[in-house]
Amino acid sequence: MNNYQMFQIILNEGVKTTTYKIALLMSIVDYIEQNSKECPSNYLHFIPAVYLAKQFIAYYFPLVMEQVSQGPKSKFKSPTRIRNLLIDFSKQTSKLLSFELKAENINHLVSIIETTKILPEEIIQLLFDIRNIIIDQPLQHIRKVKDENIQIFGLLTNSGNLLENFQEHRIKGKKLQWLSFKASENWQDLLSKEDLFVILNHEAFLEIVRNMGQFREIILEQWVKESTERFGADHPELDKLFHLWRQPL
Repeated sequence: MNNYQMFQIILNEGVKTTTYKIALLMSIVDYIEQNSKECPSNYLHFIPAVYLAKQFIAYYFPLVMEQVSQGPKSKFKSPTRIRNLLIDFSKQTSKLLSFELKAENINHLVSIIETTKILPEEIIQLLFDIRNIIIDQPLQHIRKVKDENIQIFGLLTNSGNLLENFQEHRIKGKKLQWLSFKASENWQDLLSKEDLFVILNHEAFLEIVRNMGQFREIILEQWVKESTERFGADHPELDKLFHLWRQPL
């Protein structure tokens, strides 16, 4: 089974309570595209969990702002944990940000996260909480989908070793303390304090680099399909949002 087929299995099979698995794959692809010239370490590439959290903010904030459901299909108003966090955060943005947060200016928020010299604690808290949701949910379900063992991704913590299994590293990664994270001043500090990494080998990394458009397109197609099913009809903002997402955020 090649890596493209593994992506298809993750997207099409298994638990589909939310769209978190789709966002996880898209965030991984974003990292690879943004770091396509990255040299491997011991033939491996390491994607920090907090990077994935930043990408989740970029993808889910517009969907929340436009009320495009990403939760259980049968209950539009049934909240997801990330939706609740983003709604709560949006209520604080008037005192944190110098602009009104809207779906179309989400890249401005991402830029603030990446470039601000001293990040507000509220943004650090949001990144930490979403990071832990990613560890709790989609990372738990991408390694084994139905009866298939998906080997394209691994997990590694700074305190662990390659002999430990995927779930052991996932559980260890959840133990990163808030006080350690809170002590960070900016994005580079957060990256340096991260203890959990999604890993993939150099061969898989290069395959995704070479076929970036194809990987991104199958993810987007599934995301549009599931969002439409959850909403119950075409949503006027979906085409605009997903057109923008054909390029990395």
